[in-house]
Amino acid sequence: MVRILWIEDEGNTDLIQYKQPLVEAGCVVDVAETAAEAFSVLDSMEYDLYIVDLLLPQEDAFEGYIEFPGVEILRKMINEYQIDSGRVMVFTVVNDEEVHKDIYELGIERIVVKRLQHIDFLKKEIDKILQRE
Repeated sequence: MVRILWIEDEGNTDLIQYKQPLVEAGCVVDVAETAAEAFSVLDSMEYDLYIVDLLLPQEDAFEGYIEFPGVEILRKMINEYQIDSGRVMVFTVVNDEEVHKDIYELGIERIVVKRLQHIDFLKKEIDKILQRE
């Protein structure tokens, strides 16, 4: 059984269309809808795969305002939680080269821009990551 942590503020609502095929394939998909919730879950459990949005509520998870909280979450995941960057993908509406460059520098290779890809694309990308292990 594959366990996925999806850090996404719309993970239980608008993005159910993306989540449902994963659940049907036998994956367990947990959702953290805020930065604070993401850190709480990361403190308590490990996953096979992590999907991270760049835009989500911060709820006092950081000292000040962060434009893209997901980038800071990714930095902590890689640098503090020591999560293998090969098990992390970004799924976001943010299509900004500079932001993507920061993510690639963390060793994260997969950035999927929502609504620019067919709905099945996410599942295929997840399958690629899981086959590498």
